Parts: sequence; C-alpha cells; structure tokens
Amino acid sequence: VRAGDNSVHSGWLADGDRNFDIYVSYFGKDEGRYADSADYHENRKGMKWPVLGELLQARPELVERYAQFWFPDDDIVTDAATISRMFDFASAYRLALAQPALTRESYFSWPLLLQDARYQLRFTRFVEVMVPVFDREALRTCLPSFTENNSGWGLDWLWPQLLADRGPEAIAIIDAVAVFH
Repeated sequence: VRAGDNSVHSGWLADGDRNFDIYVSYFGKDEGRYADSADYHENRKGMKWPVLGELLQARPELVERYAQFWFPDDDIVTDAATISRMFDFASAYRLALAQPALTRESYFSWPLLLQDARYQLRFTRFVEVMVPVFDREALRTCLPSFTENNSGWGLDWLWPQLLADRGPEAIAIIDAVAVFH
C-alpha cells in the first residue's frame, strides 16, 4: 500500500490469520511511520503508480516471490479475513486481474463495481485502479504502464487491453468479498 498519514491499512491486520504480506510504501512526513505494522517498509515520496512501478522494477525478487499482488489505496476499509478470501478467489479462478467489490455504502465512480449479492464473481473488462489484484504474469505484462503517467489515469482501461490474450474469464469483480471505500 502507498500509505499517507491517514492510512487505514492497520485494520487490514485485524480479524485473524492472513495469507498475505504487507508492503508499506510510506509517503508522509514521519519517516518510519507504519514500519511496525508491515512485513516490508520504505519511505518514498511520489504518486502511487509511478512509485510502485519503480519499486517493483528495482526489486524484481518481490515479483518472483508472490503469486498475486493487491495494490489498494490507503483509504480502503477491510480486514485480514476479507483480503485472504479475495486472494483465495483470485487464485481459485486463475484471475489475471481482479478487484474486490465495493460495499453498497462506499464512495464509488462506477456502479458496476458495487457488490452484487447474486454472484460470487462477475467477469468484466474493467477493474478500477483503486483496488486491483494482479497475478504474477499479469503484473509483469502491465508493470511498464505503471510509470506512464503520474495520476494513473486510464490504466484501468489499458490493463484489460494488455491482458486480452488471457481470455474473457481472466478479469473479474469478486462479489464474494467487498471492501469499503
């Protein structure tokens, strides 16, 4: 997570066991903040996507170490059980790119992303930059795009195009898990 001074990511450790590690890339003023609530930590200024792109290009061992990667904004409210379940679904369905649904109470830009209780997951051609999950191969494919602009604008439209060869069931919204934004 790219975490600022008001990050809510510490709640992601609540509620039991987890099947993931947390890398905090802190951009605030108090160097070392959140180091005690992270498996990995760094202090680095800059915008989310260029910083993540630079980090992963400089540390390719991180890409090799994990099968899946979640890049949530730091204002996402959830817990360890929900995140672990999200990773389990993404793995079970062999999703290249996915995201957890947003709770109905969330602030949202795209109604498509709100949780639909009728489904476990919905295949789609759109995942928002706020909470994307990549498998390793998809991350390798999309990683060069992270540094294409400062804001990340348009990446959520670009990534499905870059992953089109993975097929129509490679990208999904996971309704079985929802996070609050």
